[in-house]
Amino acid sequence: MSDSGFEILKVKVTASSTDFIYNYTGKVTKAILLTEVPELQTVFRPVKGFFKIIRVSPLIKDGSVTTPFFEAKRINGKIVYELRPLLLSGNYTFEVGSTSDNVSRIFSKFNKVQGIRTRLKFENTVIEYTIEDVAVESPNMALGKYVIIKSISPALLPTPYVATQQVRRFTITPAILLWVPYLISQQTYTVTEDLVYKAVKLLETSFVEHYSSLAKVMHVLYDGRREPALHFRAKYIVLCSDQERMETLARILMVARTLGVGASRANGFGTVQILQKKIKKELNYRDSKSPF
Repeated sequence: MSDSGFEILKVKVTASSTDFIYNYTGKVTKAILLTEVPELQTVFRPVKGFFKIIRVSPLIKDGSVTTPFFEAKRINGKIVYELRPLLLSGNYTFEVGSTSDNVSRIFSKFNKVQGIRTRLKFENTVIEYTIEDVAVESPNMALGKYVIIKSISPALLPTPYVATQQVRRFTITPAILLWVPYLISQQTYTVTEDLVYKAVKLLETSFVEHYSSLAKVMHVLYDGRREPALHFRAKYIVLCSDQERMETLARILMVARTLGVGASRANGFGTVQILQKKIKKELNYRDSKSPF
């Protein structure tokens, strides 16, 4: 069990669909999870004003999200968004981050059904899946001179200054990206003005963006509407060296890795990977085929 009380379940699954999927695949992994562990319904039940202490990733392949998405095209001088659906076929992974108790319960259920082929009705198609392997990760963070936070799935980043998820930000300043993990790390699962300002002050005086940070908007279909979300690779220079503050920042990053960033983390948004390397071995995004 993790000292933090949070862990990540990593699941390998083989899946196929009889027809194209049009909706965001965070809904697919959530459907698989609730099919196998129906008692988790209460964990996903919305409670207005409170953060859910569970994160589900969409389907992942080769380290990147696999989901239908909108492709922007210019037709007759106008930008038109065309949905590219997805036909499932092959091997995928997904993650579930939650309390150690929840992860232990899910691990036990998934472990019992490994290798069993299951069919699931999903919208206009039937998905056939087999859970191939499950493992538990207990993330630990130790800050160096900089940290890289890379999105696996796109994030919905609400502003901390307005009490609604509908007002979004499309920037990756430390406060915008990490204010929700900060509140959760303080064992506060709702928004208070006092804690928001503490979060902003701490994060903006502890991290600053490196020039190589990158962000782009990705449009996906969610509940029948085109939803703009942010893919990013945020590289932060760590400004502080005080041991107590470094431990606080490490807890915030641990929550970000385990429970995600932003809103709708329980629906597949905001899953991140956190990279920590020495400066001499700095990740050079220009040498990569894709910065994301």
